[in-house]
Amino acid sequence: MIADQQQQTLKAELVSALTQAGPIGAIGVCHSAAPAIEQSLSEEHGVEVSRIARRNRNSSNAVPAELASLYNQLESQPLMDGKPHVVSARIGDRQVFMRAIPMQDQPCAVCHGTNVAPEVKAQIDLLYPDDKAVGFAAGDLRGALLVSSQTQ
Repeated sequence: MIADQQQQTLKAELVSALTQAGPIGAIGVCHSAAPAIEQSLSEEHGVEVSRIARRNRNSSNAVPAELASLYNQLESQPLMDGKPHVVSARIGDRQVFMRAIPMQDQPCAVCHGTNVAPEVKAQIDLLYPDDKAVGFAAGDLRGALLVSSQTQ
């Protein structure tokens, strides 16, 4: 599944960056790698891949109004049988799949958790002045991966 590819690739890059450069280095990787991974998967599969969240780090990743009801389903139950909840719908001329991104304790809590180090928070604020993506506990809905395609 495209969503699994995105999550696995991003997590591998983040873990590598955390190991090599610590949290400050990982923020830079997330800032540049996540959009690049989404773009690459979009081109590879002929679909649109993006991340959305209500409590977003980047305001361009806000939940569009037409997807709010789908996102609400994930928000009420991020996990189904221990796996990220997936919902889908046809919206206008697009088929949309949305996969929950549940907050993981590690490595995500370093930058998105309830106890973010001051130097990490300062770097986040530098890159994302309107950041709302902190204060999450493990299992909370961090956001959703959106895969959409044109229907025939």
